[in-house]
Amino acid sequence: MNDRSFKDFIGDLPEDAEALFKPTVTRSAADIDQLSAGAGVGYFSLVWNIGGGLSQSILGGPSTLTEGIAASLSDRVRLNATVDEIVQKKGSVVVRYRQDGVEQEVEARYVVLATPATVAHRVAVDLDRDVREALSKIVYGPYVSAAFLSDESGPQVWDGAYGIATPKRSFAIVVHPSNVARANEPERRPGSSIMTFSPAGLGRRLLERDDKDILRTYLDDLDQVLPGFAEKVVEAQVQRWPTGSPYCFPGRGALQRALTRRSGRVFLAGDYLGTFYTETAISTGLSAAREIHSLLAHYRGEQRCLHSSTAS
Repeated sequence: MNDRSFKDFIGDLPEDAEALFKPTVTRSAADIDQLSAGAGVGYFSLVWNIGGGLSQSILGGPSTLTEGIAASLSDRVRLNATVDEIVQKKGSVVVRYRQDGVEQEVEARYVVLATPATVAHRVAVDLDRDVREALSKIVYGPYVSAAFLSDESGPQVWDGAYGIATPKRSFAIVVHPSNVARANEPERRPGSSIMTFSPAGLGRRLLERDDKDILRTYLDDLDQVLPGFAEKVVEAQVQRWPTGSPYCFPGRGALQRALTRRSGRVFLAGDYLGTFYTETAISTGLSAAREIHSLLAHYRGEQRCLHSSTAS
């Protein structure tokens, strides 16, 4: 159902009925008239399928995954480096970047380009024309989010909930990350960690407002969803992502063939290549690594044959 929007799919509904769809569908970073019908339907499977992908959590938060990968790579990881350009040569790829104000470059046989589509389009200057054009058409929607720490000492009404959809609020959902730890506590520990986020149109309305205004708006709504929570908050922080997440707009399917076709020595990887977010990013990165491994093995085999032939 890539030929129409989710709004077209559900038709004209009473305001309250339509509001029930929005917290789930707008998590995509698109409003219901911007998202394709198929992607919108898929969201209900992704979000509400108990036992599915969103039922799994990483203790300590998802950053522990990337921190673990970085630790295993040690000094091979370059932090705070800005890539300016990726250029393909006959037998290699050159990556030009800046670090600490110094221009540098590194050369390799292949590159896995695991950046947002907007960045990939800008830095990979000589990808095939249809691939670059497809990258330029990927659309991202915004998020505004806030995290809250509270200091209550006893059980609360929200202890048993991980996610709460919140129609007609300034945010689409309340997420309670400390719920993951609650089940493993012999006694309830003090405090809670609560996160809200405003995707798509909700986020656009908040992007330019200052942090105090956003927090005041969020706490007013949070007190309606989690009674008494606002008075227990001891720390709060706001984050803005103008390009929060790529979403599948009507017609997006037509770009897939170009995006998933290899363009020379640069392999694309990222969540914008599919519809399963982190899982898509991981699977496309893994596929790229496997193909490069195969190509390098073939290259080494050819080199050994050439060396043997020369020696003979």
